[in-house]
Amino acid sequence: MKLYSPNNTEILGTYESIFARAEISNVSRGDDGKLELDFDYTEVFWETSTTQREDGERLFLDRAGEVFKESELEIREDDE
Repeated sequence: MKLYSPNNTEILGTYESIFARAEISNVSRGDDGKLELDFDYTEVFWETSTTQREDGERLFLDRAGEVFKESELEIREDDE
């Protein structure tokens, strides 16, 4: 069984938010006074992952990158 959106696209999974830190390797200040940052890598804090909700419903992401509420999804057989 698989999940499908109202647009007939396959749902890949839940829509998550997660905290991370981009490691600064160098910093300077531009002529406009704004910081100019260079980054080495990003550390992802996987344990902070949470499924996003809207109006109390879990949110899901399809292959096209669109987000849908749980109540909008349809369950289908794999071979449909």
